Amino acid sequence: MSIEKEMKVVAEGLKNDEGYFISWKANIAMAFVDQSGWDKRDWNKDEVHETANKAAEYFLNLLTREKA
Repeated sequence: MSIEKEMKVVAEGLKNDEGYFISWKANIAMAFVDQSGWDKRDWNKDEVHETANKAAEYFLNLLTREKA
């Protein structure tokens, strides 16, 4: 299977399976939260989590849309 076909499978899973979407979102968001801690940024913890979740959802929506 080509990468393009494999990504279509992933994108369809993200669109059609809420639990799958949430798991990807949580993992992407936590990567951002973890990095913000490692960078020793003085950010409000709640704001970091909120921004990380918004960014993760935005990324996944870009990943799963059909055409630009």
